[in-house]
Amino acid sequence: MRTRSIGGREHLGGGALCILYVALLVGTSQDIAMSRDESFYVQAATNHRQWLTKMVTDPVASLSRRSIDEGWGYNWEHPALMKLSFALSSLLQEKAGIFPVESLAFRFPGMLTAGFLVWVIYIWGARVISRLGGLFAALSFALLPRVFYHSHLAAFDVPIAFFVTVTAYAYWRSLLDARWALVAGLAFGLALATKHNSWMLPGIFAVHYAWLRWTRAGDAAAPPALGWSFPAMLILGPLVLIVTWPWVWHDTWSRLAAYARFHIQHVHYTYAYLGHSHFEPPFPMTVPFVMTLFTVPLTVIVLALIGLFVRRRVFRPPWLGADLDESDRRTEVLWFGCAVTPLLAIALPSSPIFGGTKHWITAYPFVSLFAGAGLVSLLSN
Repeated sequence: MRTRSIGGREHLGGGALCILYVALLVGTSQDIAMSRDESFYVQAATNHRQWLTKMVTDPVASLSRRSIDEGWGYNWEHPALMKLSFALSSLLQEKAGIFPVESLAFRFPGMLTAGFLVWVIYIWGARVISRLGGLFAALSFALLPRVFYHSHLAAFDVPIAFFVTVTAYAYWRSLLDARWALVAGLAFGLALATKHNSWMLPGIFAVHYAWLRWTRAGDAAAPPALGWSFPAMLILGPLVLIVTWPWVWHDTWSRLAAYARFHIQHVHYTYAYLGHSHFEPPFPMTVPFVMTLFTVPLTVIVLALIGLFVRRRVFRPPWLGADLDESDRRTEVLWFGCAVTPLLAIALPSSPIFGGTKHWITAYPFVSLFAGAGLVSLLSN
C-alpha cells in the first residue's frame, strides 16, 4: 500500500487526541481504586525516590552496592524505566504538590504513555490508510474497555504497548530512511527497560524483513541483506536497559540472567477459565483468543478482519498476484505479526499464565489499525 505524506496538521490532530485522552484519564482516575499490582510498583517507586534523593545528597554513597540494593532490590524482577518515572513524578508531587491526590502522581506517567500511544496510532494510520482510518484506529484503541482501565494504572502494560508500537513504527520508517534505525534502537531499549514483552520484537521484525526480501527478490529497490535497525537494536537496546536499571550495575550478567529466568520460569497462578480452574500446565491454547472475543467489542474485531481480508494480497509474493508498488514495505505483514505474536505466545500450553488480557495488550494497537483499514474499505465501496 502506498503511504501518504503527513505534516503539521496530522501531528496537531494526534497531539490533540493525546491531550484529550490524558485529560479523560486524569478526570476518571479517582473512580478507580489502586490495583494489586500497583501496590508493588508504588512501593518500589517509593524506594527508588529515596535512592534518587540520596544520589543528590551523597552521590558516591548512592552508587555503592549496598545503597543500590536498598533502593532497587524490591521488585527487582521488573526493569526500572516506568518505576523510575513513577518515582520522579511522586518526587515532583512531594516538592510542588501539582496533583490533587498522591495516587495520581504515581499513575500520571503511565497515562502519558497512553496518550502518546493514541498519537502514534493515529499518525501511522494516517500514513498507511487515511486520516479517517487513523482516527478510527486511535479511538478504537483508546476506548477498548481493558485498555481504558489499564491506561489509568501505575503499571507497565499500556507503557509497553506504547514502546512496542513506537519501536515497530521506527523500524518501519527505517526501511525507507536509514536515519530512523537509530530511533528504532533507542525505542527498543526503552521497551526492554519497560517489560519483557519486548523480547518478541526482534523475531517479529526478522520474519517481516525476510518476507520483504523474499517477495522483492530481483527488485532494484529491494532492501539490503541486513537492515540498519537490527544492529541498532542489538547495540542500543541492551545499553539503554542497563543504563536505566541501577539494580544491574553490580553483578550485571548474573542479575540479567536472574531476571530472564524469573519470567521464563514464572510461577503459575490459578486460572479460572470456562468453568474450570487450571493450576498448572498445560493450559488451554484457546485462552487468549476466547478472552479477546469476550473483551474486545465485536465491531472492532469484525472491522479488523475486514481490513485484513481486503489487504490479503500483501501476503502473497508478486508472482502470485500481489500487485504492489515499488515503495511498498509490506506494512500489513508487519501489523499482522505484531498483532498475532503476543496471542500465540500466551497460547502455548507451557506459557506461564499469571494474569489476563493485559499480557497481550501489545496486540491491540495493530488490531485497531486493521479495524481502521476495514472501516475505510467499507465506506469506499
